[in-house]
Amino acid sequence: MAAQAEAAPDLTAAAVDVIPPEIVAQSLSEYLRAWFVRVRSGDAGVLPVVAALIIVTIVFQIVTPNTSISSRSTS
Repeated sequence: MAAQAEAAPDLTAAAVDVIPPEIVAQSLSEYLRAWFVRVRSGDAGVLPVVAALIIVTIVFQIVTPNTSISSRSTS
């Protein structure tokens, strides 16, 4: 029985280009720059969800300004 050697991972420049820039970012500014480029290219991620939550919170505060969440109002 001949044992087949497993292929070593391809670490050439072409294979490494697949790694997202935010994974290899060395600083917060590099990460934010990569995130901004990704958003500008159309990959919004969770940005629409966060924006919707902020808008809903603002609208509910405007509509009902004198109410707050307490243990009595949630039970």
